[in-house]
Amino acid sequence: MDKFRSAFSSLRFRLTVWYVLVLAVVLVAFSLILYNTIEISQKNEFEAKLIATADLIASKAESLAAPEIQVSEIPLKEEVFYQQINRNGQIINRTANLVDFNLPFSNAAGQAVNREQTYLEYVILPTGQKIALVTRGYSFLGGEGISGVLQVGSLFSRVEENLGMLRFWIWIVVPTTLLLTSLGGIFLADRLLKPLAKIIASAREISSRNLDQRLPISNPKDELGRLAITLNDLFDRLENSFKNQQRFIADASHELRTPMAAMRAEIEVSLRRERERDEYKHLIGSNLEEVKRLARMAERLLFLTQSDAGKLPIREEKIPLDGLCRRVVDKLSLLASDKNICLGAESLNEVNVHGDSELLEQLLMILVENALKYTPIDGKVTLSCGAFKKKAWLEVTDNGQGIPEQHLPHLFERFYRVDKARSREEGGTGLGLSIAHSIAAAHGGHIEVKSNLNSGTTFRVFIPFPEKHTLLDNNQY
Repeated sequence: MDKFRSAFSSLRFRLTVWYVLVLAVVLVAFSLILYNTIEISQKNEFEAKLIATADLIASKAESLAAPEIQVSEIPLKEEVFYQQINRNGQIINRTANLVDFNLPFSNAAGQAVNREQTYLEYVILPTGQKIALVTRGYSFLGGEGISGVLQVGSLFSRVEENLGMLRFWIWIVVPTTLLLTSLGGIFLADRLLKPLAKIIASAREISSRNLDQRLPISNPKDELGRLAITLNDLFDRLENSFKNQQRFIADASHELRTPMAAMRAEIEVSLRRERERDEYKHLIGSNLEEVKRLARMAERLLFLTQSDAGKLPIREEKIPLDGLCRRVVDKLSLLASDKNICLGAESLNEVNVHGDSELLEQLLMILVENALKYTPIDGKVTLSCGAFKKKAWLEVTDNGQGIPEQHLPHLFERFYRVDKARSREEGGTGLGLSIAHSIAAAHGGHIEVKSNLNSGTTFRVFIPFPEKHTLLDNNQY
């Protein structure tokens, strides 16, 4: 039963049904139009011939002075009836097929004759036969007024037989055509949808274990080929996302395992024997630092998770970028002085953007802290801002050791470190630049990096203006 329902709900069945229904409507409409056209044409031709026969007989009668026309003088077919009536209403001549009855002469026909008109009507004979009957008057040569009435009738059965044959063939051809079309539609639909069936079968085989497998593309130019290409692109993105997720989980596990292992080792060592108060105090302080590091990592992971889910709360407010740069310089000036690094703001143009001031400050703090971390003593870190075309920009430049070119494409990946040993020593988690990248993306912007070994690094953050914002470039970036 389920297979039966599945077959009737399949795309192949629905395509065939719609195809047959549309064709049925077209065929029925065409058949009706064809039948009506032929019926009218046959009827008009039949009536025209009958009237022409009546006119021929009348013209022959009007060329004679005799009171009646001999039937033998008129070339009539067997299915034609002829009757001649004189002005006194007496039948003076008729064909042999009118032995048992006379042709009817109605009042309407008589009135038409008086008006010297030809009258055509359809009547049923006593034999049950339907005929078309033409009645008209005539005048003998040299006579005055109407000399008599001519009536010519012909069986309508020949036309009805032709129309009946046409109806028969229509009833044969239309259902046969629909049947053959249904079979052909099923065949064509099955053949056209076979690539789709292959796509479905291949898609079912793809799982997390074989995300590198791709769908077959039979014809990249048709709809099914473009569908397969689109799905393959989707699988590419899923594979990259899955790999990033696996790498993220592995890195997060490793990063969490390191401080926890250190804490466990210190606790186990301290429990082996009784220790002095200062030793316990040192142990607790060390563990507290590791707990803070774990808490900081958890907060950053939560931040990135919210960003990935599109649930990062963004407050819309007007933010002067020059004021933002000065505020960050003030907050980190003490850290810079401790490292004997010159931290300052230069080329600060008055540029306003709309966004979340706390998040943008966090982004700038991450970039500046990162620059301070990799800038040597007596180095310099500079902040600047401006506008170019329809975007505002923030820039953090240092004259530190620089970043090797092979590391630049991976800087914003989570837990990625250029110098892993040094980052761990300084308490880094490898998530700062990932957070900065997420904040920029949440504001519709992006971050660019340029770096030269032993010359320094420049991080540039671009933030688009609102659509209604108009600003002349105050700095050619």
